[in-house]
Amino acid sequence: MPAPAVCSCVGVRVALDGSWHFYAPHGLDDLFGLVVRPNPVLAPREVFERKAVRWKERWPELTVLTSPSW
Repeated sequence: MPAPAVCSCVGVRVALDGSWHFYAPHGLDDLFGLVVRPNPVLAPREVFERKAVRWKERWPELTVLTSPSW
């Protein structure tokens, strides 16, 4: 499933030599800042909103943003 939020567009892998490689095309600021920003390119609005409600219930300190294009 596509990542519905920018903060969830993160990948981590460990190479054979034990080094860690991070892939975060949108950066890590939202992740560490507890900001949930929609990724309208990869997920429909309904998917983002459904997940954002669930995340906010689990982590009430999150800041949930909406897309200006919606």
